[in-house]
Amino acid sequence: MAKHTKTVLPASDEHDTQPTHAQEVFALENVTQLREAVEQAVYGTVDETKHNDPERVHTVEGLTTLGQMGLLTETDLDEAKKGYL
Repeated sequence: MAKHTKTVLPASDEHDTQPTHAQEVFALENVTQLREAVEQAVYGTVDETKHNDPERVHTVEGLTTLGQMGLLTETDLDEAKKGYL
């Protein structure tokens, strides 16, 4: 008969699991690049006066989230360009 052994994992400190620097955030650079690519695809050249428009930011963040999940389609980008999102 096979013997089963328990593996005891060491306790981790709470502060070890939370990032302390922006460089430690998982895939931050990739997400930033995706967000910029989405904004460029939907709005074209970045217009500094509209860059902080809440509706525009909301659309870009929503599409970026879809992109992170692998669900972003050309149709989503087309609808955003037309103002449907």
